[in-house]
Amino acid sequence: MKLLINSLLTLCFSLSITHSNAQDEMSLFFSPRSIQQSFVQPAYYPDARVHFALPQFNIQAEHTGFRPSDLLQPIAETDSFMIDPSNALQRMSDYPFVDIRGSVEPFLLSFRVAKLQITTSARARFQTRFTYPKDLLALAWEGNANKLDQELDLAPDFSARAFQEIGVSVAIPVTSNLRVGLRAKYLGGFADLSVSQRQLNFTTEDEYYQLNLDANYMLQSSQLALGDIGNGQVEPELIVQPYSSNWGLGMDLGLTYKAENWMATASLVDYGYITWRNNATQTSFRGNLEFDGIDPVAMYKAEGDSVDFAQFGDSILNLFSIESENIDSYTTFLPSRIYAGGTYYFPWKMRLGFMGQMEFNRGNTHHAYMLSVSQDIWKFFTIGANTSFRNGYVGQFGLNALMKLGPVVLFVSSDNILPAIAPEGTRFTNFRTGMNLMFK
Repeated sequence: MKLLINSLLTLCFSLSITHSNAQDEMSLFFSPRSIQQSFVQPAYYPDARVHFALPQFNIQAEHTGFRPSDLLQPIAETDSFMIDPSNALQRMSDYPFVDIRGSVEPFLLSFRVAKLQITTSARARFQTRFTYPKDLLALAWEGNANKLDQELDLAPDFSARAFQEIGVSVAIPVTSNLRVGLRAKYLGGFADLSVSQRQLNFTTEDEYYQLNLDANYMLQSSQLALGDIGNGQVEPELIVQPYSSNWGLGMDLGLTYKAENWMATASLVDYGYITWRNNATQTSFRGNLEFDGIDPVAMYKAEGDSVDFAQFGDSILNLFSIESENIDSYTTFLPSRIYAGGTYYFPWKMRLGFMGQMEFNRGNTHHAYMLSVSQDIWKFFTIGANTSFRNGYVGQFGLNALMKLGPVVLFVSSDNILPAIAPEGTRFTNFRTGMNLMFK
């Protein structure tokens, strides 16, 4: 148990210091000549009839807990810093999370048949989210003296999966202004590890300071062997198989309405599921511990003149039931997102846009908003900037640029470039670059 808690604390701390921070790429909506916009808007209807994207990747990450600058406070009149956990705790929500996701995109082709814009794509994707309770860090940093008769939630939530996505979308103009789009997706699962039941409550009794730990925690995994957890041997091993029966389905929906000098857009993305069947296992950790203290006499070894604390730790572990079993299957759902926004077009080739996003992830709803401006400098070059409000915090500043050289389109974009300048004060970043070919 101590090893588990220490490992979780180390992970929380290290992620906050490195701060590789994510939510989905909202700036794609404001890239009018990039076919990658179809990933967030299946009704995207480009001017060019044929688009082909060369293989590319993107990475996104977000940490909603404390920033490194919240934890490390400068000492007046010196160039030194001091660690201030209390300041970091004050700035945290009750359940901050670390979210890292990305994709490798080897194939993306879009072409027009009559009035239908058909887009086919293949991607390898990964999604990881680790949510840790504020109580866990508060207990480690402040102890339990000021938390008597309070039930603390120490149970982290975790989900990680890797899967392939093969999609086909169709965008069609209903009228001269209105376009609608639908993408159907086949999802093939590579591996998954997720928490399906989360309860780890800790209480300190007021009168005699008795400690109580109530656990009911469950993990589900596919294609991932965790080792002999019951004996304290955690040895994760990925099981690689050429063919897998882990699969699911997904869909995206979208519509756009374009008038003379403005456009409105809305979409639903990643509405889908994967059922995991290959090497599916379920590991549960259950029990209740009431601890009154240590009897040093009972633990004393006469021969070695020492106290056997390792045996004491093993005895505590044995009070809990740890069981692992194979199961037929289980199902997980993709984090689905709803986008809504619009763009205003100025006569001097400038665009001003606004986009809102709601994401539904493991029973929680998260919000993000972006304001974007872009300008066509010449016919072949566009530059843009954006700022965003995400999950209760502001201070993101992003840039994007696109250059068209004949049929070749080069682009680079980020929803927040500040981590490259001042990583100690930021919570979010993403990055995408690539090259497309487009033909009229």
